[in-house]
Amino acid sequence: MELALITGAASGIGRETALQMARSGYQAIAVDVNVDGGQKLAEEARQADLSLTFISADVSDDQETDHLFSYVRTLGAPLTALVNAAGIVVFDNPENISLADFDRIIRVNLRSVWLMCNKARPLMFEAGGGAMVNISSVHAWATDNLVSPYTASKGGISALTRSLAIAWGRQGIRVNAVLPGPIDTPLMRANLRAVGDEEEEYAKTGAALALGRVGQPIEIAHVVEFLCSAKASFMTGAEILVDGGMLAHA
Repeated sequence: MELALITGAASGIGRETALQMARSGYQAIAVDVNVDGGQKLAEEARQADLSLTFISADVSDDQETDHLFSYVRTLGAPLTALVNAAGIVVFDNPENISLADFDRIIRVNLRSVWLMCNKARPLMFEAGGGAMVNISSVHAWATDNLVSPYTASKGGISALTRSLAIAWGRQGIRVNAVLPGPIDTPLMRANLRAVGDEEEEYAKTGAALALGRVGQPIEIAHVVEFLCSAKASFMTGAEILVDGGMLAHA
């Protein structure tokens, strides 16, 4: 059984992606610092008879990621899929965001992708190739005033994805990015609460999209699963917009 490593797996897009990768036949390694959420994920997978293991690790930390990949090697199975979905955000005008918060967002959102991709590459090369999918955001292309560090981190992910795709394509490693629009996750809900009444803002957000609704995490997970599959064998360095038509208006 091939291995799929998913970060940010305790909630939102990462959680649903970990479950979907397990449903599609991978042995899913779900990674997050949120132990409670990760244990609940593992229990849900166990009850569904899915092959999923939760590992608590800070994927922005060099030493912890070393330990993580040492563990992955002990499993003795080929690592052929990596999904980087870990992410945080602070909602405020840029002049009100501290340098500490800026550094923390860049560390979790962007540094983690750099670490995970670089440390996964040798294992994927040994496996004969694989696919990396980095969860960027629609904010990498079009954004607003309340998420400046998040926007910078997601723009960095998109640019890094293109560079890694060029670097590793002839090693059999494909690297793509998914750019979700409004998806019903805890992160989105926090954004809505920062703006106003949560349910009112949710309805307004959905109504503004071409499809007339907010997306669900499983809709991102399906795209990620496709990008990790042989059906996407000629795709690398791509940024896949999954936004319900949000930017079609731009």
